[in-house]
Amino acid sequence: MAAIDTDPGFDTLAYAQTFRAADVEDKQAEAHAAAARASQSHLATKADLHNLEVRLRADISALGARLYRAMFIQTGVIAGIVVAIVEFLWRAPGGRHARGAAGGGLGRVVACGGRGVRLRGESARDRRVDRRAPLRQSARMIELAGATVIVTGSTRGVGAATARLLASRGANVVVNGSKSREQAEATAEECRGLGGGATVCMGSVAEDADCRRLAGAAMERWGRIDGLVNNAGTTVFRAHDDLEGLDADDFQRVYAVNTIGPFQMIRACAPHMKAGGRGAVVNVSSVAGSYGVGSSLAYVGSKAALNMLTVSLARVLGPEISVNTVNPGFIAGEWLRDGMGEANYERVKATLERTVPLRAVNRPEDIARNIVWLLEGAPNVTGHLLHIDAGMGLIRGALPAMAKP
Repeated sequence: MAAIDTDPGFDTLAYAQTFRAADVEDKQAEAHAAAARASQSHLATKADLHNLEVRLRADISALGARLYRAMFIQTGVIAGIVVAIVEFLWRAPGGRHARGAAGGGLGRVVACGGRGVRLRGESARDRRVDRRAPLRQSARMIELAGATVIVTGSTRGVGAATARLLASRGANVVVNGSKSREQAEATAEECRGLGGGATVCMGSVAEDADCRRLAGAAMERWGRIDGLVNNAGTTVFRAHDDLEGLDADDFQRVYAVNTIGPFQMIRACAPHMKAGGRGAVVNVSSVAGSYGVGSSLAYVGSKAALNMLTVSLARVLGPEISVNTVNPGFIAGEWLRDGMGEANYERVKATLERTVPLRAVNRPEDIARNIVWLLEGAPNVTGHLLHIDAGMGLIRGALPAMAKP
Protein backbone atom coordinates (compact mmCIF):
# COMPACT_ATOMS: atom_id res chain seq x y z
CA MET A 1 0.00 0.00 0.00
CA ALA A 2 1.34 3.28 -1.01
CA ALA A 3 1.92 5.76 1.73
CA ILE A 4 -0.22 8.89 1.87
CA ASP A 5 1.86 11.93 1.35
CA THR A 6 1.09 14.60 3.92
CA ASP A 7 2.29 18.11 4.66
CA PRO A 8 4.19 17.90 7.88
CA GLY A 9 3.23 21.62 8.65
CA PHE A 10 -0.54 21.01 8.49
CA ASP A 11 -2.09 19.88 11.82
CA THR A 12 -5.50 18.48 11.02
CA LEU A 13 -6.58 18.32 14.67
CA ALA A 14 -5.54 21.92 15.34
CA TYR A 15 -7.46 23.08 12.28
CA ALA A 16 -10.60 21.31 13.45
CA GLN A 17 -10.31 22.82 16.88
CA THR A 18 -9.76 26.28 15.41
CA PHE A 19 -12.80 25.89 13.18
CA ARG A 20 -14.96 24.84 16.09
CA ALA A 21 -13.75 27.80 18.18
CA ALA A 22 -14.52 30.23 15.39
CA ASP A 23 -17.93 28.72 14.96
CA VAL A 24 -18.64 29.10 18.69
CA GLU A 25 -17.52 32.71 18.63
CA ASP A 26 -19.81 33.40 15.67
CA LYS A 27 -22.75 31.84 17.45
CA GLN A 28 -21.97 33.77 20.60
CA ALA A 29 -21.81 37.01 18.63
CA GLU A 30 -25.16 36.21 17.08
CA ALA A 31 -26.62 35.50 20.47
CA HIS A 32 -25.34 38.81 21.86
CA ALA A 33 -26.74 40.70 18.90
CA ALA A 34 -30.10 38.99 19.31
CA ALA A 35 -30.09 39.81 23.00
CA ALA A 36 -29.27 43.45 22.25
CA ARG A 37 -32.07 43.65 19.72
CA ALA A 38 -34.49 42.11 22.22
CA SER A 39 -33.40 44.53 24.94
CA GLN A 40 -33.88 47.54 22.67
CA SER A 41 -37.27 46.23 21.64
CA HIS A 42 -38.22 45.75 25.31
CA LEU A 43 -37.14 49.27 26.21
CA ALA A 44 -39.10 50.72 23.31
CA THR A 45 -42.16 48.71 24.31
CA LYS A 46 -41.83 49.84 27.94
CA ALA A 47 -41.55 53.49 26.91
CA ASP A 48 -44.59 53.13 24.67
CA LEU A 49 -46.55 51.57 27.51
CA HIS A 50 -45.53 54.40 29.90
CA ASN A 51 -46.58 57.05 27.39
CA LEU A 52 -49.86 55.25 26.85
CA GLU A 53 -50.47 55.10 30.61
CA VAL A 54 -49.81 58.85 30.97
CA ARG A 55 -52.24 59.64 28.17
CA LEU A 56 -54.89 57.35 29.64
CA ARG A 57 -54.55 58.94 33.09
CA ALA A 58 -54.87 62.44 31.61
CA ASP A 59 -57.94 61.43 29.60
CA ILE A 60 -59.56 59.78 32.62
CA SER A 61 -58.86 62.84 34.81
CA ALA A 62 -60.34 65.22 32.24
CA LEU A 63 -63.39 63.00 31.83
CA GLY A 64 -63.87 62.81 35.60
CA ALA A 65 -63.68 66.59 35.93
CA ARG A 66 -66.28 67.04 33.20
CA LEU A 67 -68.56 64.51 34.84
CA TYR A 68 -68.16 66.20 38.26
CA ARG A 69 -68.97 69.62 36.84
CA ALA A 70 -71.98 68.23 35.04
CA MET A 71 -73.26 66.54 38.21
CA PHE A 72 -72.61 69.68 40.30
CA ILE A 73 -74.48 71.92 37.85
CA GLN A 74 -77.34 69.45 37.59
CA THR A 75 -77.64 69.20 41.39
CA GLY A 76 -77.60 72.98 41.75
CA VAL A 77 -80.25 73.41 39.07
CA ILE A 78 -82.49 70.82 40.71
CA ALA A 79 -82.00 72.41 44.13
CA GLY A 80 -82.83 75.85 42.75
CA ILE A 81 -85.97 74.54 41.07
CA VAL A 82 -87.12 72.84 44.27
CA VAL A 83 -86.58 75.98 46.36
CA ALA A 84 -88.36 78.15 43.78
CA ILE A 85 -91.36 75.80 43.75
CA VAL A 86 -91.57 75.76 47.54
CA GLU A 87 -91.31 79.57 47.72
CA PHE A 88 -94.00 79.94 45.05
CA LEU A 89 -96.41 77.55 46.75
CA TRP A 90 -95.72 79.15 50.13
CA ARG A 91 -96.47 82.67 48.94
CA ALA A 92 -99.27 81.83 46.52
CA PRO A 93 -102.79 83.13 47.38
CA GLY A 94 -104.35 80.69 49.80
CA GLY A 95 -100.97 79.30 50.80
CA ARG A 96 -99.97 79.02 54.41
CA HIS A 97 -97.82 82.14 54.23
CA ALA A 98 -100.66 84.14 52.64
CA ARG A 99 -103.06 83.02 55.39
CA GLY A 100 -100.68 84.42 58.01
CA ALA A 101 -100.37 81.20 59.95
CA ALA A 102 -98.61 81.62 63.27
CA GLY A 103 -94.97 80.64 63.03
CA GLY A 104 -95.23 80.53 59.23
CA GLY A 105 -92.42 80.93 56.73
CA LEU A 106 -89.53 79.02 55.26
CA GLY A 107 -87.25 77.26 57.68
CA ARG A 108 -86.95 73.52 57.00
CA VAL A 109 -84.86 71.35 54.73
CA VAL A 110 -86.16 70.38 51.30
CA ALA A 111 -84.53 67.04 50.47
CA CYS A 112 -82.50 66.98 47.25
CA GLY A 113 -80.33 64.06 46.36
CA GLY A 114 -80.21 62.96 49.97
CA ARG A 115 -78.25 66.04 51.07
CA GLY A 116 -80.90 68.72 51.39
CA VAL A 117 -81.14 72.44 50.77
CA ARG A 118 -81.06 74.67 53.85
CA LEU A 119 -83.67 77.41 53.81
CA ARG A 120 -83.95 80.67 55.74
CA GLY A 121 -84.42 80.38 59.50
CA GLU A 122 -83.50 76.74 59.95
CA SER A 123 -81.65 75.83 63.12
CA ALA A 124 -79.59 72.77 63.96
CA ARG A 125 -82.31 71.74 66.40
CA ASP A 126 -84.90 71.86 63.61
CA ARG A 127 -82.84 69.52 61.45
CA ARG A 128 -82.25 67.06 64.28
CA VAL A 129 -85.88 66.80 65.31
CA ASP A 130 -87.74 66.18 62.08
CA ARG A 131 -86.84 67.02 58.50
CA ARG A 132 -90.39 66.37 57.37
CA ALA A 133 -91.99 68.86 59.77
CA PRO A 134 -93.96 71.79 58.27
CA LEU A 135 -92.04 74.81 57.02
CA ARG A 136 -91.88 77.80 59.36
CA GLN A 137 -90.54 81.32 59.19
CA SER A 138 -87.38 82.36 60.97
CA ALA A 139 -88.02 83.63 64.47
CA ARG A 140 -85.29 86.20 63.93
CA MET A 141 -86.93 88.02 61.02
CA ILE A 142 -90.35 89.50 60.45
CA GLU A 143 -92.41 90.02 57.33
CA LEU A 144 -93.42 93.68 57.39
CA ALA A 145 -96.56 93.32 55.30
CA GLY A 146 -99.31 93.10 57.93
CA ALA A 147 -96.86 93.22 60.85
CA THR A 148 -97.31 95.54 63.84
CA VAL A 149 -94.37 97.70 64.88
CA ILE A 150 -94.17 100.19 67.75
CA VAL A 151 -91.90 103.18 67.09
CA THR A 152 -91.27 105.34 70.15
CA GLY A 153 -90.38 108.98 69.65
CA SER A 154 -91.82 108.98 66.13
CA THR A 155 -93.19 112.51 65.81
CA ARG A 156 -90.14 113.81 63.93
CA GLY A 157 -86.62 112.96 62.77
CA VAL A 158 -85.47 109.34 62.70
CA GLY A 159 -88.63 108.06 64.40
CA ALA A 160 -90.99 109.67 61.88
CA ALA A 161 -88.82 108.56 58.95
CA THR A 162 -88.85 104.99 60.28
CA ALA A 163 -92.63 105.02 60.75
CA ARG A 164 -93.14 106.21 57.17
CA LEU A 165 -90.79 103.59 55.73
CA LEU A 166 -92.47 100.80 57.68
CA ALA A 167 -95.91 101.96 56.49
CA SER A 168 -94.69 101.97 52.89
CA ARG A 169 -93.82 98.28 53.34
CA GLY A 170 -97.34 97.49 54.52
CA ALA A 171 -96.75 97.49 58.28
CA ASN A 172 -99.11 98.76 60.97
CA VAL A 173 -97.35 101.39 63.07
CA VAL A 174 -97.96 102.64 66.60
CA VAL A 175 -96.83 106.28 66.51
CA ASN A 176 -95.64 107.66 69.83
CA GLY A 177 -94.59 110.99 71.26
CA SER A 178 -94.46 112.62 74.68
CA LYS A 179 -95.10 116.27 73.76
CA SER A 180 -96.94 117.17 70.55
CA ARG A 181 -100.00 115.10 69.72
CA GLU A 182 -100.45 117.22 66.61
CA GLN A 183 -97.09 116.08 65.26
CA ALA A 184 -97.89 112.47 66.17
CA GLU A 185 -101.21 112.61 64.30
CA ALA A 186 -99.48 114.15 61.29
CA THR A 187 -97.00 111.26 61.19
CA ALA A 188 -99.83 108.73 61.54
CA GLU A 189 -101.70 110.34 58.66
CA GLU A 190 -98.59 110.13 56.48
CA CYS A 191 -98.31 106.43 57.33
CA ARG A 192 -101.90 105.78 56.27
CA GLY A 193 -101.29 107.62 53.03
CA LEU A 194 -98.36 105.30 52.31
CA GLY A 195 -100.51 102.20 52.63
CA GLY A 196 -99.91 101.13 56.21
CA GLY A 197 -102.06 101.16 59.29
CA ALA A 198 -101.39 103.66 62.05
CA THR A 199 -102.57 104.60 65.51
CA VAL A 200 -101.29 107.20 67.97
CA CYS A 201 -100.45 106.50 71.61
CA MET A 202 -98.91 109.37 73.53
CA GLY A 203 -96.72 108.76 76.57
CA SER A 204 -93.20 108.87 78.02
CA VAL A 205 -91.05 105.76 77.91
CA ALA A 206 -89.55 106.89 81.22
CA GLU A 207 -92.87 105.83 82.79
CA ASP A 208 -93.43 102.08 82.98
CA ALA A 209 -97.23 102.52 82.92
CA ASP A 210 -96.97 104.40 79.62
CA CYS A 211 -94.78 101.66 78.16
CA ARG A 212 -97.34 99.00 79.05
CA ARG A 213 -100.09 101.19 77.63
CA LEU A 214 -98.21 101.41 74.32
CA ALA A 215 -97.98 97.64 74.12
CA GLY A 216 -101.66 97.38 75.04
CA ALA A 217 -102.64 99.82 72.27
CA ALA A 218 -100.92 97.63 69.67
CA MET A 219 -102.53 94.45 70.97
CA GLU A 220 -105.98 96.06 71.18
CA ARG A 221 -105.81 97.41 67.64
CA TRP A 222 -104.07 94.59 65.77
CA GLY A 223 -103.72 91.71 68.23
CA ARG A 224 -99.98 91.29 67.75
CA ILE A 225 -96.58 92.93 68.23
CA ASP A 226 -93.90 91.94 65.74
CA GLY A 227 -91.36 94.73 66.04
CA LEU A 228 -90.23 97.45 68.43
CA VAL A 229 -88.07 100.46 67.58
CA ASN A 230 -86.81 102.22 70.71
CA ASN A 231 -86.10 105.64 69.22
CA ALA A 232 -87.24 108.01 71.96
CA GLY A 233 -84.30 109.85 73.46
CA THR A 234 -83.22 113.01 75.22
CA THR A 235 -80.05 114.81 76.25
CA VAL A 236 -78.62 117.89 77.83
CA PHE A 237 -76.00 119.80 75.85
CA ARG A 238 -72.90 120.39 77.97
CA ALA A 239 -69.21 120.45 77.05
CA HIS A 240 -67.42 117.39 78.41
CA ASP A 241 -64.95 119.51 80.36
CA ASP A 242 -67.75 121.43 82.08
CA LEU A 243 -68.08 119.10 85.05
CA GLU A 244 -70.05 121.63 87.07
CA GLY A 245 -72.55 121.92 84.24
CA LEU A 246 -74.13 118.55 85.07
CA ASP A 247 -75.83 117.33 88.22
CA ALA A 248 -77.48 114.12 89.37
CA ASP A 249 -80.89 115.19 88.07
CA ASP A 250 -79.44 115.57 84.55
CA PHE A 251 -78.06 112.04 84.64
CA GLN A 252 -81.24 110.55 86.06
CA ARG A 253 -83.47 112.28 83.51
CA VAL A 254 -81.30 111.28 80.55
CA TYR A 255 -80.89 107.68 81.77
CA ALA A 256 -84.62 107.39 82.46
CA VAL A 257 -85.44 108.01 78.80
CA ASN A 258 -82.38 106.66 76.98
CA THR A 259 -81.66 103.50 78.97
CA ILE A 260 -84.49 102.62 81.33
CA GLY A 261 -87.13 103.52 78.73
CA PRO A 262 -85.96 100.94 76.15
CA PHE A 263 -85.74 98.29 78.87
CA GLN A 264 -89.31 98.99 80.00
CA MET A 265 -90.60 98.91 76.43
CA ILE A 266 -88.88 95.58 75.72
CA ARG A 267 -90.24 94.15 78.96
CA ALA A 268 -93.77 95.23 77.99
CA CYS A 269 -93.57 93.84 74.44
CA ALA A 270 -91.49 90.66 74.82
CA PRO A 271 -94.31 88.39 76.10
CA HIS A 272 -96.49 89.28 73.10
CA MET A 273 -93.62 88.70 70.66
CA LYS A 274 -92.83 85.33 72.21
CA ALA A 275 -96.50 84.37 72.09
CA GLY A 276 -96.46 85.11 68.37
CA GLY A 277 -93.35 83.01 67.90
CA ARG A 278 -91.04 85.77 66.67
CA GLY A 279 -90.10 89.40 67.06
CA ALA A 280 -87.38 91.97 66.46
CA VAL A 281 -86.18 94.89 68.57
CA VAL A 282 -84.00 97.72 67.30
CA ASN A 283 -82.63 100.22 69.81
CA VAL A 284 -81.52 103.60 68.53
CA SER A 285 -78.31 104.43 70.35
CA SER A 286 -75.40 106.62 69.20
CA VAL A 287 -71.71 106.58 68.39
CA ALA A 288 -71.49 108.57 71.61
CA GLY A 289 -71.81 105.29 73.51
CA SER A 290 -68.88 103.77 71.62
CA TYR A 291 -66.56 106.68 70.88
CA GLY A 292 -67.07 108.82 73.99
CA VAL A 293 -68.12 111.91 72.03
CA GLY A 294 -71.48 113.62 71.96
CA SER A 295 -73.73 116.25 73.50
CA SER A 296 -72.80 115.57 77.14
CA LEU A 297 -71.24 113.06 79.51
CA ALA A 298 -74.72 112.06 80.68
CA TYR A 299 -75.73 111.28 77.10
CA VAL A 300 -72.52 109.33 76.44
CA GLY A 301 -73.07 107.20 79.55
CA SER A 302 -76.73 106.52 78.78
CA LYS A 303 -75.97 105.32 75.26
CA ALA A 304 -73.06 103.16 76.39
CA ALA A 305 -75.42 101.54 78.88
CA LEU A 306 -78.01 101.00 76.14
CA ASN A 307 -75.40 99.28 73.98
CA MET A 308 -74.61 96.78 76.72
CA LEU A 309 -78.29 96.33 77.49
CA THR A 310 -78.73 95.31 73.86
CA VAL A 311 -76.02 92.68 74.11
CA SER A 312 -77.33 91.24 77.35
CA LEU A 313 -80.98 91.10 76.24
CA ALA A 314 -80.00 89.50 72.94
CA ARG A 315 -78.60 86.57 74.91
CA VAL A 316 -81.73 85.93 76.94
CA LEU A 317 -84.57 86.75 74.51
CA GLY A 318 -83.57 84.34 71.76
CA PRO A 319 -84.45 82.31 69.89
CA GLU A 320 -87.78 84.03 69.31
CA ILE A 321 -86.62 87.65 69.55
CA SER A 322 -83.59 89.40 68.04
CA VAL A 323 -82.23 92.55 69.70
CA ASN A 324 -79.92 94.91 67.82
CA THR A 325 -78.81 98.52 68.00
CA VAL A 326 -78.05 101.21 65.45
CA ASN A 327 -75.39 103.71 66.50
CA PRO A 328 -75.75 106.76 64.25
CA GLY A 329 -73.16 109.47 63.95
CA PHE A 330 -74.11 113.06 63.21
CA ILE A 331 -77.74 113.29 62.00
CA ALA A 332 -78.61 116.47 60.13
CA GLY A 333 -81.86 117.99 61.36
CA GLU A 334 -83.62 120.24 63.79
CA TRP A 335 -82.92 118.17 66.90
CA LEU A 336 -79.15 118.76 66.77
CA ARG A 337 -79.52 122.26 65.36
CA ASP A 338 -81.76 123.31 68.24
CA GLY A 339 -79.49 121.75 70.87
CA MET A 340 -76.12 122.83 69.50
CA GLY A 341 -77.03 126.25 68.18
CA GLU A 342 -76.90 127.22 64.52
CA ALA A 343 -73.23 128.26 64.39
CA ASN A 344 -71.85 125.22 66.24
CA TYR A 345 -74.14 122.88 64.30
CA GLU A 346 -72.90 124.19 60.94
CA ARG A 347 -69.27 124.11 62.08
CA VAL A 348 -69.40 120.47 63.15
CA LYS A 349 -71.42 119.41 60.12
CA ALA A 350 -68.98 121.08 57.71
CA THR A 351 -65.99 119.55 59.49
CA LEU A 352 -67.43 116.04 59.24
CA GLU A 353 -68.40 116.43 55.59
CA ARG A 354 -64.83 117.49 54.89
CA THR A 355 -62.98 114.86 56.95
CA VAL A 356 -64.87 111.54 57.32
CA PRO A 357 -64.02 108.87 54.71
CA LEU A 358 -67.43 108.99 52.96
CA ARG A 359 -67.60 112.82 53.13
CA ALA A 360 -71.17 112.75 54.40
CA VAL A 361 -73.40 113.07 57.44
CA ASN A 362 -76.58 111.12 58.09
CA ARG A 363 -80.12 112.06 57.20
CA PRO A 364 -83.01 110.60 59.21
CA GLU A 365 -83.94 108.46 56.19
CA ASP A 366 -80.48 106.85 56.19
CA ILE A 367 -80.95 105.64 59.74
CA ALA A 368 -84.52 104.50 59.02
CA ARG A 369 -83.35 102.26 56.18
CA ASN A 370 -80.84 100.52 58.43
CA ILE A 371 -83.44 100.07 61.16
CA VAL A 372 -85.88 98.46 58.75
CA TRP A 373 -83.12 96.21 57.42
CA LEU A 374 -82.46 94.91 60.93
CA LEU A 375 -86.19 94.22 61.35
CA GLU A 376 -86.83 92.31 58.16
CA GLY A 377 -83.65 91.62 56.23
CA ALA A 378 -80.93 90.56 58.66
CA PRO A 379 -81.24 86.81 59.35
CA ASN A 380 -79.24 85.42 62.27
CA VAL A 381 -78.15 88.87 63.46
CA THR A 382 -78.65 89.64 67.14
CA GLY A 383 -76.71 91.53 69.80
CA HIS A 384 -75.13 93.62 67.05
CA LEU A 385 -74.13 97.30 67.33
CA LEU A 386 -74.36 98.79 63.84
CA HIS A 387 -72.40 102.02 63.50
CA ILE A 388 -73.80 104.34 60.83
CA ASP A 389 -71.26 107.14 60.74
CA ALA A 390 -69.79 107.41 57.21
CA GLY A 391 -66.47 106.22 58.66
CA MET A 392 -66.34 108.66 61.57
CA GLY A 393 -64.89 106.01 63.85
CA LEU A 394 -61.89 105.58 61.55
CA ILE A 395 -60.70 109.13 62.29
CA ARG A 396 -61.84 109.30 65.87
CA GLY A 397 -58.91 111.39 67.04
CA ALA A 398 -59.79 114.17 64.58
CA LEU A 399 -63.43 114.52 65.64
CA PRO A 400 -64.68 117.94 66.69
CA ALA A 401 -66.15 118.39 70.16
CA MET A 402 -69.84 118.58 69.36
CA ALA A 403 -71.04 120.50 72.38
CA LYS A 404 -68.39 123.23 72.32
CA PRO A 405 -69.24 126.61 70.79
